[in-house]
Amino acid sequence: MREATNLLAAALLLAAGMAGAALGQQADAPDPFGEATIRVKGFARVPPGQPLTGAAKLGAMRAAKVVAMRNLAALFGNMEITGDEKVKKIVVEGFVSGAQDVGEPEVRDGWLIVTVEVPLSAVAANMADLEAKVAQAQERNEQMQQALGQADASLTKLRETLDKLKAAIDAMEKRMKEKGK
Repeated sequence: MREATNLLAAALLLAAGMAGAALGQQADAPDPFGEATIRVKGFARVPPGQPLTGAAKLGAMRAAKVVAMRNLAALFGNMEITGDEKVKKIVVEGFVSGAQDVGEPEVRDGWLIVTVEVPLSAVAANMADLEAKVAQAQERNEQMQQALGQADASLTKLRETLDKLKAAIDAMEKRMKEKGK
């Protein structure tokens, strides 16, 4: 079942990317996804023996939402979200930004359940934005590579000049020694 879900998510992601590119070219084009959304649930254990009010409820809701967002992110590219990996975080935020809570949290059998959804049109727009940022980063990388190549060539010329100067100084010192004898 998980493989089928991942395959479906990959197909939707591909369609979103293609639509995002098309929408980027035609600003007045209709939204190909309409109201289509992806919904996921997040679960958090309710602290046993505590009433689900105030801080306990907010903590459980936050934990459930984090799990829901992780589940949503896992659909996009089947990524496992761990630690503070900045690049993965940026990519995942690009996919899950625009996600919103749906309805009220449910409490069932000691679990608080939160439902989160993201419109496919938002995913497509985010993907188009990410693609533009990647293209800009690649262009900056190429520019930096060129600058690095130029600096390396200048450094090589500087080394050659220093070697010539050292050779000239050595020759002058040799002549001065010979004249001094």
